[in-house]
Amino acid sequence: MKTSLWLPHSNEENENDYANLDVKHFSMHRLETNLKILNKIDIPAARGLDPDEQIEMLWMRDYFNQAYKEYKGILRQLPKMKDIRDILAPHATFLSDSKSWRIPKLTEALTKRLGESPVGEKIVAWGDSHALSHATARALKAHASKRKIGYVIFDAHVDTYDVKKHFWKGNPFAHALNRKEIERVLIVGPHWQVTEGAINDHLPDLPRRIADRINILEHRARPADALGVSLQTFYDILRVEIVDMLKEVDTIIVSIDVDGFESRRLKLTGMEYNPMHSLTYLANAITPAKLRKLRTTQVYDLLHFLDGPKSRYLNESFHGRDNLLLNGQTIFDGSLSEEAGHGAIKLIKQITTERKAQFGLPLPNGGRFCGEIFEMAGPDYQGRTAKLVRKFTNILQSVCS
Repeated sequence: MKTSLWLPHSNEENENDYANLDVKHFSMHRLETNLKILNKIDIPAARGLDPDEQIEMLWMRDYFNQAYKEYKGILRQLPKMKDIRDILAPHATFLSDSKSWRIPKLTEALTKRLGESPVGEKIVAWGDSHALSHATARALKAHASKRKIGYVIFDAHVDTYDVKKHFWKGNPFAHALNRKEIERVLIVGPHWQVTEGAINDHLPDLPRRIADRINILEHRARPADALGVSLQTFYDILRVEIVDMLKEVDTIIVSIDVDGFESRRLKLTGMEYNPMHSLTYLANAITPAKLRKLRTTQVYDLLHFLDGPKSRYLNESFHGRDNLLLNGQTIFDGSLSEEAGHGAIKLIKQITTERKAQFGLPLPNGGRFCGEIFEMAGPDYQGRTAKLVRKFTNILQSVCS
């Protein structure tokens, strides 16, 4: 029996990333008007911005214009798009009728549900935020106190921000390491220009006992191959990392954030950090009349507030450029390819079998936890993100034994 278990939203998160995605009231006219206003601003002549801020604002404006060209046809269909949760609902079992719970309550309910999992059931957890890994790591440890668990995480970001911060989607694995619920973390697919020493603002601030247990596998060749790597090279590097991890753990859990895959080329929208979301934020965050009255410094602050463009890599690397060829082999674009993800999961299974370790966690009543897929939220163009999720779910469940 295969089960996709949808978990409620985590109440610990301070804000809803999709609060501004007001689909019913989205206006193409307002978006296009706001873009025209942005394009008329003489940024180099603006007062109050230093040269670096001017460059960044020019880049953010370019991002919006580029995203508009690519997504304007899709945006016109936005009012008719279904939310990814609704698309996946027929294929999901919901842990609760409640849409949101606090992590302790969610952990308790999940621990109970996993404990009742019958022989032959293969569970993959689904949900809207990587914050839910706070609950899954705790629930798994409750059923495996003597096991040493490692997480392999497919993600565009490294969710290991400072453990001094509140629980949110940016630090579940730092907290899990700190609480000794898991032993090791390998993050696969952070974006180019990202190094192990500066993967996010807070990694260098983590205690050494936590930072030393985090490995990062960029999808670009290290240290400086700007073109990327072949699939085989990627798998070779991944094998080395997994073998190294299995020196300290006996169980591997795969955790997937859908933003780690080719969102721009595949036009995935039911996920975080998508150009379509940035454009809807721009349309819904302010009226043209108010935008015209803002000083340039205030417009700069507004653009930073809009989730999409405030991360520098979003323009070409995160959402992906066209695939390139190197020696006749397809290499990665700005995000991991779906093919690379499928192959990586199968390779991890192969290595765990060779090393007599566990892929997924055996549960007390005979079921098995096979992995998790999170960060699914928002309107999903043609159900494309949902299709990606179901493919990865099937692979996790097929190799989970």
